[in-house]
Amino acid sequence: MNFQLFPGISSASPPVFPPKSSPVGVSLGDYLSGHESEILRIIISELSSIRSERDRTLCDRTFGHYTHGLLYPYAEIGLATRAANFARDKLVPQVLKFEATHPVKFHKGALFYDTGLAHLVSGDEGRFEYFLAMVDEEEFETHGVEGKPQRRGDTNMRTSDLSKATVESRIRFAVDSLNGSVASHPATYGFVFGAPITYGQMDGWRRSLLALHHFELFRLLHDAQIFSGASMPSYSSVTLNPYIMLRLAKALAHVCQWVESYLTVLQSGSVVAESLSGKLKDDPHFASLITPAGGKKQFAGSPPHGADVDRELRGLLSDLSIAVAPEQKYWRILRILYITRNSTAHHIDPSLGVYSDRSLMLALFQVVFLSAFVIVLLKTGSLPL
Repeated sequence: MNFQLFPGISSASPPVFPPKSSPVGVSLGDYLSGHESEILRIIISELSSIRSERDRTLCDRTFGHYTHGLLYPYAEIGLATRAANFARDKLVPQVLKFEATHPVKFHKGALFYDTGLAHLVSGDEGRFEYFLAMVDEEEFETHGVEGKPQRRGDTNMRTSDLSKATVESRIRFAVDSLNGSVASHPATYGFVFGAPITYGQMDGWRRSLLALHHFELFRLLHDAQIFSGASMPSYSSVTLNPYIMLRLAKALAHVCQWVESYLTVLQSGSVVAESLSGKLKDDPHFASLITPAGGKKQFAGSPPHGADVDRELRGLLSDLSIAVAPEQKYWRILRILYITRNSTAHHIDPSLGVYSDRSLMLALFQVVFLSAFVIVLLKTGSLPL
């Protein structure tokens, strides 16, 4: 594993006791356990001599023993998961326990950061994000001591240099989704707006989002990418597995909620309605869509129920695919957003087509995602450049 892919890793101490091999007569497990105990002993010993509050330089050098003496060599021999488990279950708890009795607090950012990276390398992205939040708290507290301003909660929002290693594939998945490479429905970004969206346009747009919206977008893209099978082996028999369909349905519900939240931010209080229906019907930027839709109820009201949900969604998707005028496309896309939001957000109804019809599910995901850009265009007058 080439850790140079991950900028920001602490680089302080030289390697100590690299576990290249175990002595004759000693099992590898016992040798590694002894090596880990020695790393732990060295770190606690060096921490005991620190007397300055949250000293970033001294603490980074001390925690570098874990990075260079254990994480690097373990990763080289395929034991990154062991390195992650050791840091999570033994090293970090012991450091926190020792800190509670020590006269000063330590800056634990390097320890948490590199422990997080060990989990990322091991494929445990959830714990990677949790440790990034721990890093964020350390930065927030330490910058207070250093007299520097620090916004709390930005470290793991996928806007730093580390984003290249964690979000690039999701940006490509987003582009593929909008351009119709994931679903087969003809209502692509190019069909709606005249030209396909590019990687650069998508990357530029996502960087303009508020931090929390940015993070949530990439969380839902992560789920959609996995459970659509886009980043998985081609094993067709699993695609309609009820578990997979449920996870896709939750990704669909999530993108609906995300678009509604994004719309609320763009409205900035100018529309006071609490429901999505009111946010759509009462926004003057969408007024031009009401007449083509046949009225406010046909645009964003009178939600269908039961079997009528599938019937109306399929009809809208069919009509959308042959619509010509922009307003005819826009109102149907926003109507699909409205119905899908209502039918997936509040309960799980297995009778709905989204839980059994994969093509319908993916088409709805594509169109609901497109609705965010319809909203951007109507609210701001332009699309991502």
